[in-house]
Amino acid sequence: GGLFRSVTVTPSKRLKGKKNRKINVTTDSKNLSLGSLEELSKARRSVLDPPWEGQNLIPGDVLWSDPSKTPGLSPNKERGIGLVWGPDVTEAFLKKYQFKLEIFA
Repeated sequence: GGLFRSVTVTPSKRLKGKKNRKINVTTDSKNLSLGSLEELSKARRSVLDPPWEGQNLIPGDVLWSDPSKTPGLSPNKERGIGLVWGPDVTEAFLKKYQFKLEIFA
């Protein structure tokens, strides 16, 4: 498991409620950004088979992302789901949240 991308949720202008939200997902590796702990806390966790896109993208990223020795954040082309992140991304995450260690199992 690992780090996850930021997912922007835009409420629908016509209807209210969770079912009517539009999920904006960036698949372009140039525009990928690391997700926040707030986004992680709001993600649905009752997903058995994470989807490739949409509202449950964060659990998919957490389950299927892999660390890399190459700097940066990019789609995980080998798995076809999740991300690949480098040591620079790990360091940025640790500094942002004032953590000393990340453990991924």
